[in-house]
Amino acid sequence: MKNSQKGYVTQLLVLISALLVVGGGIYVYESKKIDIPDITDVQVQQSNQPQQTTGQNNSVNSDSQNTQTSPQINTSIWKKYSDDLISFEYPVLISSKQDEGTITLSHSVAYRHYNQCDDFKGDAPPLDRLSDFGVSLKVVNQNLKAFVQSSVYPGWDYVSKNPFKFGSLNGYRVSSGVEGCGEDIYFITISSTQTLVIHRGYVAEFNSINEDYQTYLNLPGIISPNKGEEYFNHILSTLKFISPNSNQPSVTVLYPNMGEVLNNGGRDNIATIRWTTSDFGSMNIMIGLLNKDGDWIKTIASDIPNTGNYNWRMDPTIASGEYKIAINSPQSMDNSATGPVASDLSDSTFVISTRSITSGKTFVTLVSPNGGEALTAGNKITIKWSSLGEKPNSAIISLRSNARCPYGYSCTPLPNSFTNIAEISGNDLDKGEYEWTVNKSDVDSHGNGYLIGIMIVEDNLGNANYDDSDSSFTIN
Repeated sequence: MKNSQKGYVTQLLVLISALLVVGGGIYVYESKKIDIPDITDVQVQQSNQPQQTTGQNNSVNSDSQNTQTSPQINTSIWKKYSDDLISFEYPVLISSKQDEGTITLSHSVAYRHYNQCDDFKGDAPPLDRLSDFGVSLKVVNQNLKAFVQSSVYPGWDYVSKNPFKFGSLNGYRVSSGVEGCGEDIYFITISSTQTLVIHRGYVAEFNSINEDYQTYLNLPGIISPNKGEEYFNHILSTLKFISPNSNQPSVTVLYPNMGEVLNNGGRDNIATIRWTTSDFGSMNIMIGLLNKDGDWIKTIASDIPNTGNYNWRMDPTIASGEYKIAINSPQSMDNSATGPVASDLSDSTFVISTRSITSGKTFVTLVSPNGGEALTAGNKITIKWSSLGEKPNSAIISLRSNARCPYGYSCTPLPNSFTNIAEISGNDLDKGEYEWTVNKSDVDSHGNGYLIGIMIVEDNLGNANYDDSDSSFTIN
């Protein structure tokens, strides 16, 4: 009996020891989890000691749909950035740098992971840090509209439809990207000759479609989306602009500026380009031709005297279509990093037509849609055309299949290949445009796409004149 009890006691002691070992391991593990040091940008916090600032907790209100508000946050340890163009406050934990006029604000934490935006193919190396805040600011010496018009992306037509207002700041905001990858771009008016451009990158790791996003949100030292929004809004609320030199040069395109029709179909095709300048000194002028998308087509004149006008003999190889004139100081082409010294574009497109003119006769040129577009049924588009010569009396707009007879031959039209969209006259005809709700109207493309046609029914000589899209477009 004593031996059995002794064996039982021995087994009990072994069990208790095992439990103590396991429990101690769990305790050590949990302790290590809790005691992970906050390694968030230690180097930034060490090199940037907190400074007292005069930042205020402003509440900014606006009636715009894009109105932002500045939250009530503690800014006692915020820093102040200032140069000869701009100043603002930002948190001490965020690092800043300035390179060729661009101010970059950033923050990250140490965490090895894969970024979905960099790893679409699944072969990108992992990142050692997670960037949770990224903003860049740059002042460009150009008015807002001219700057956007001179940019390849996103284009004035798109930007102008997205107004943005924050307190006294006015401008536009557009978004670029998909599935959490991309950025918001802000264009804010400083003055008639200066614009603030802000890029704010998305944090892809915080997108809820990312299966690890909760892990990222719980990382020590992370700037959460809500906190990042507070920081960004307060940075905006403390923005101050230093008045530019009143002698900043400027240039304004006068002609062709919007809606004009230039004839390039005659023997001597000369158009007088006109502009005005202020505070230009002895600088010369450069003139360029751009297509409707803002792409540089050709240099019309380079380094010519600033006389306010230039007789341009148009190149006969220029195709009919919509264009803009760009006028720059040549210095603006030498250092694109600092922005143009002075530049301007036509406010909207004008038309160059290659039709020759006969006295008393009307010629019409379809401008858009002119081929290559992908239209969506139910959407509204503007059909545009230009006319030269005598004022027409009436016109018919049509939708047709691009299944045509070979040139020089006649054939029986294919079934359901044509329909009239509208018949217009008077003021509606003078506008040179017609708003159309895209509709196939039972017209069969016969696999060749569609064309828009416009026919001047009768001019003063009793003649008809017709033009249509240069190539086909699609309707989906």
